[in-house]
Amino acid sequence: MTQIALTRGKSTTVDDEDYKELSKVKWHIFDNRGYGFYVAHSSTRAEDDGEQQTVLMHRAIWEYHHGSIPKGKQIDHINGNRLDNRLENLRLVTRHQNMFNACKKKYRADTPPSSEYKGVSWDKSRDRWVTRITGIKTFIGRFDSEEEAARAYDAVARERGEYARLNFPNEGD
Repeated sequence: MTQIALTRGKSTTVDDEDYKELSKVKWHIFDNRGYGFYVAHSSTRAEDDGEQQTVLMHRAIWEYHHGSIPKGKQIDHINGNRLDNRLENLRLVTRHQNMFNACKKKYRADTPPSSEYKGVSWDKSRDRWVTRITGIKTFIGRFDSEEEAARAYDAVARERGEYARLNFPNEGD
């Protein structure tokens, strides 16, 4: 594996076999307004109409190895690190599967999270921790402790299969 330098002092990891082709382009970092959503991308001008096109590195790698991405499918970073663009870390998924594998959202300093765990938030009206799986709108319950709520999230998420990103991934194996 090899590193490709991006803007803002970041880099992305790619397979050695992809490095030669990818290094021909200047890649940039996209950070979604400070929320920690890093993606390597390149902007180029289309030859036919001069329109600027954005190419996402993970999609370019997938298409190089597997052909075009079918309608309704996305490319997921299995380990949740969007700067790890090795082919073994990429898989074809539905939008729902991709959301389920998403990491806990990182917030800006002016909007602090209500919990350190994925799927857990504070219910001010009931003074309890509430757990739900977003995307499929599954309400799990309300709990006295934040950790208890996170464990309840994990129990339901494990039942949903391989795409679940867990709060305690090394437990229950």
